[in-house]
Amino acid sequence: MTVFSLTRLDWHRSGHLLPLALATALGAGAITLVAYLLWPTWSIDGSRGPQRLPVSVGGTLFNVPGAAIRMKIQRHSGPQERIDLAFSYPSLEPPDAPRHVSAGEVDEEMAQADRPHLPVDRGAS
Repeated sequence: MTVFSLTRLDWHRSGHLLPLALATALGAGAITLVAYLLWPTWSIDGSRGPQRLPVSVGGTLFNVPGAAIRMKIQRHSGPQERIDLAFSYPSLEPPDAPRHVSAGEVDEEMAQADRPHLPVDRGAS
């Protein structure tokens, strides 16, 4: 009888190990999935999505450069009622994407703007 109770007691101890391992693996998978889905997707070099978007306006299909679309809400493919575009004249190229400016660069430009470009002669006249 004692041997039977010891064997049963060992089975109960190891019986909780499998559900605990499965729950840990499921939790780690869920955390990995959420981290992957919430990871930032912007790029450092300023490229934002595809170069050209297929847009249909009034039943006519256009391949519009993504950088030429002015309104961010209109940057998607498919049918649209209207679309606001901006092109540089006279080349009709889409404008360059706005570049990221840090506070240090702004301070340097302000310091250079405060210095006069030509020396001013304040001698007696």
